[in-house]
Amino acid sequence: PPYHNEFVSFLGASYFRAVGKGAVYGTSARGLGIDTALPSGEIFPYFQEFWLQRPKPGARHMIIYALLNSPVITGAYRFTVIPGKSTRIRVRAVLYPRKKIKQLEIAPLSSMYWHGRGRGIRAGDWHPQQHDSSDLIMAARDGQWITRPLNNPLHIQVTRYLLNNPIGFGLFQQDRRFANYEGLIT
Repeated sequence: PPYHNEFVSFLGASYFRAVGKGAVYGTSARGLGIDTALPSGEIFPYFQEFWLQRPKPGARHMIIYALLNSPVITGAYRFTVIPGKSTRIRVRAVLYPRKKIKQLEIAPLSSMYWHGRGRGIRAGDWHPQQHDSSDLIMAARDGQWITRPLNNPLHIQVTRYLLNNPIGFGLFQQDRRFANYEGLIT
């Protein structure tokens, strides 16, 4: 209040994202990833139905239920959305496979990286950089922070990181200077 601004969005397939107070949307999460980067092709399950639980007066969170569906898996999701300066979403899911899945991804992040800082393919684009996120950051339980730059190679490339007991991961945009993107929203 008083503006009643948007703080969470569910859009296309199983993508969702949240935004904190006074911030703008960034990276999206997905309900599930299936067979990403495999020669057989990726399967995109989608949120087919949503149910909103009406918050009680004075509540500081909102609960959203969703049905995820695809030919190979279905799932029941419960999102607890806690809006604020830093909006948080707690996700619980129960999944029911219908067929054998080669590669299942829980909590995949989704971002766009075309080119920037000498990485990726420009393909005639005049912008100095084109991406939503520039780096992956991972936090290990032993206190170690690991960062890796994103890239856009000519061919599919999969990189795996083995972390024992990770405590977090995310994508972030390192460079925030307008002159390095020159992208106007019209």
